[in-house]
Amino acid sequence: MRRCSQPGLSGAGWRVKRFSIALFFLETGCALDGSTRAATSLMLGDNLMTVNELRNFGVEVDDAAQQRLQAYINALLDENSRLNLTAIRSPHAAWVLHVCDSLAGISRVRERNAGSLIDVGTGGGAPGIPIACVLTSWRVTLVDGTSKKIAACRRIADVCGLPTVATIAGRAEELAHARELRERFDVAVARAIGPLSSVLEFLAGFVAVGGECWAFKTPASANLERAAVAPLLGPLGLREAGSIEYDLGELGGKRCVMLYRKVANCAAGYPRRGGTAGGTVARPRFAAKKRRDGRSDVG
Repeated sequence: MRRCSQPGLSGAGWRVKRFSIALFFLETGCALDGSTRAATSLMLGDNLMTVNELRNFGVEVDDAAQQRLQAYINALLDENSRLNLTAIRSPHAAWVLHVCDSLAGISRVRERNAGSLIDVGTGGGAPGIPIACVLTSWRVTLVDGTSKKIAACRRIADVCGLPTVATIAGRAEELAHARELRERFDVAVARAIGPLSSVLEFLAGFVAVGGECWAFKTPASANLERAAVAPLLGPLGLREAGSIEYDLGELGGKRCVMLYRKVANCAAGYPRRGGTAGGTVARPRFAAKKRRDGRSDVG
């Protein structure tokens, strides 16, 4: 088979370009003959999760969102071939552990016509990009301490056709004190970046009063860590608001999203700088960490 090429595009650049072309055909509903449709399917990959299969995991999306999510999976795995964004190589596992996991809490906010969300320690763009694929009217900001990961997330978001996604490289404990980011978001989320005490301290500085912090955990770790964060809730202006529990089956097991409501402004000194967030010696930058489920992301 002859390889496609285009002047001025590297191999990686052409892969990104062809994902965009394929997504355009599917989203615009262009009439395609059999061979063109087959080629388009090959561009986007054969390993997909249908709308009905997503529903089995408790995730409700329409066809257009499903196509954007498919583009995300393909672009993520393509970027991952050059940069370690995730230890997951299987498209099906990526659907379950990145998409279904990321969208577990989306029913809580999807009724809103618009809003703003920040994903702290985004790594390969989850949960922020999957959420943006479904809530296209929301402004989603991705933050990570590794510039190469943030650059990859920018490319992935562009492939998915998500102009409402912004990317920032930097330390969460410093960015949360920046005037343009301080208590500006409706929701702040974090997945697999450390103990709950550190997670809430990183998130609280970004969330406006009336907004929420979402911490993705296993039920076992949630039960162990819940009591330890109680002394921090006052300074952070947070109040526990329950949890969302769900099951990712054999690949991911039981999970939960711990919910904290922002009821007051965060104390001026929080999050604490210099690696002391959460009252422990936390790493000042997010570092790569592998979870039991195989996800390699910020830790």
